[in-house]
Amino acid sequence: MFLFIVTLAKENRLTEVLMALTEIDAMGTQIINARSAERLLAFDVPIFAGFQEMFGETSENSQILFSIVEDEEALEDFIATLKIANIDFIEDNVGDAFLLPLAGARWRKMD
Repeated sequence: MFLFIVTLAKENRLTEVLMALTEIDAMGTQIINARSAERLLAFDVPIFAGFQEMFGETSENSQILFSIVEDEEALEDFIATLKIANIDFIEDNVGDAFLLPLAGARWRKMD
């Protein structure tokens, strides 16, 4: 059993990423809205305002998705599923994905 984490930098790809997670049988996906520390400093702390040029004119939010998957192949299956939808997760800088082993997990019942 593994914790599958996706940090999604391109919000417009959320639907496709959720579909790919469904396709690889990810369970209990949770989504957290996030903002990078670099962006926060550049746009909200005046002393770092010079860094705004690195990020463009607007501050973009991102999402962090957490899911549980059964096997190690989930990461490669996720990437392959997105490629079928003409999304190259890596080359298009859609986000980052991580797979972490879990020693155990307890589930609440889903209605």
